[in-house]
Amino acid sequence: MKDSDWEILAGLHKNPNLTKVAGILSMTQPSISKRIKVMEKEYGVAIVSRTRTGLTLTREGEYLAKRAQMYLEFQKETKEELGKMQEDAQELLVGSAYTYSKFALVGVLADYLETHPGSGIQIVTEKSNVLFRQLLENKLDISFIRGDYDGPVERILVDQDEGYLVTKEKVSFEELSGMQMIGYKSSDKTMGLLKRWWKEQFDREMKEEMYAENLELAWNMVRDGMGYVCCFMPRGYEKETDLCLTPLKFEDGTPVLRNTWCMYSKERKMDGEFGEFLNYIHEKVAHKDVK
Repeated sequence: MKDSDWEILAGLHKNPNLTKVAGILSMTQPSISKRIKVMEKEYGVAIVSRTRTGLTLTREGEYLAKRAQMYLEFQKETKEELGKMQEDAQELLVGSAYTYSKFALVGVLADYLETHPGSGIQIVTEKSNVLFRQLLENKLDISFIRGDYDGPVERILVDQDEGYLVTKEKVSFEELSGMQMIGYKSSDKTMGLLKRWWKEQFDREMKEEMYAENLELAWNMVRDGMGYVCCFMPRGYEKETDLCLTPLKFEDGTPVLRNTWCMYSKERKMDGEFGEFLNYIHEKVAHKDVK
């Protein structure tokens, strides 16, 4: 039997009228009558009984109609479950700021994949302001973003970085006027915090004399004695570097801190791989000891 045959039987059980069933199934009345005869021949029973008042299902027809409803419901549920499996199998698009990708995300993903082998995750690395825009445009499922961005998103605080003056040797802030500042590619929120500190400290706008493509290159330039960098140091990395670090503080004495968030759309359903990954972030990555 064809699937359409089961639909005819289920339709006749609800509406024992060939014209109505034909309209619902977008078929002609003669074609439905033909299919009923084929089914009656296949099973060797009469399915419908025609009377002066109309059409009714025989006892065998009633039985087949109920089986048809069961079959169609089974088919619907099967398609839905297979669809969910396909959704679960889709790659998760995860955005990440440059420095978070290098110094934190690798460890996060390694731990996750250890307990979720076979998970499909694709990493997109960009500046945080670009990642936030892509998240709002639904081009990313989740994104690890440096800085505080406002919008229709949910967020989990995963880290805080402290701002430092990075030099080759110990210097005072007063000595910086005789040195060159090295700039580097960073997001607007990151630079906004550093520029705010600079303005409070020196009462003038920050001006970069040299520019590096990324923060690591800027650090190497500092090692070579080419100047200094104002930046946020990845958590724990300040204990490993051979450079001189001077913590940055605002006028009120509070440290210059940058938040790192795991963000995702408020409209996103917490299911499949997405839900699994978010649960992991909540349980294992979200920091309870941030300042």
